[in-house]
Formats: sequence, C-alpha cells, structure tokens
Amino acid sequence: MEKIATPIGIRLTNKVTNRYFELKFFNAAHFGREKMGKSIFNDNSISRNHCMIKLIKDDYWVVDVGSTYGTFVEVDGEDIACTSLVQLQNGGTLKLATIPFLVEYIY
Repeated sequence: MEKIATPIGIRLTNKVTNRYFELKFFNAAHFGREKMGKSIFNDNSISRNHCMIKLIKDDYWVVDVGSTYGTFVEVDGEDIACTSLVQLQNGGTLKLATIPFLVEYIY
C-alpha cells in the first residue's frame, strides 16, 4: 500500500475471531492481558505485559517486552521474532504468541 501521510492510529483485528480494537493518537502503547483487558486478549498464551508498539517517523514498530510465548511479525511467510524493534507493515500480520492479528494503519 502506498503511504498517504502520518497515521493517526492503528487497528489490530484478530484473524480468528474478527474482533478488533483501535488505538489513536499515541506514540507508544503496551499490549497484553493486563494492559488491554481479557475482553480483548482472552487467551492465556498472551502475557499480561506482552509487547510495545511505537510510532517512529510515520511507521509503527513493535518489540516484545519479555512475554512468555513471543511476539512475531510475518514477513514473506516466515515469523520474525520481535526481540528488538521490527516495523509493522500496513496490511501485515502481527502474532502475539500464536494469535494472528491483521495490522491496519488509520489515517
């Protein structure tokens, strides 16, 4: 997808349940059962404090913050572990443990 402008937020859609949530107007946000609540992340494989998503120069980046089962970005069909900052692609897949989420930038 062609970049339009600086995104104002991000939408993550669970690819299994089709449930989604949006976060707007943030520079950095922590994700996990403790931070987002069990209504969003109701799978125990997702840690209480799982990962952080950060806006850097018009793109969102993700890093695992010590989760039990890891944070991954799918690139060319392979899971890349987010042990350091990894760029999220608009339309790409973010996995918290084994749970896949569609990543959509909000403009």
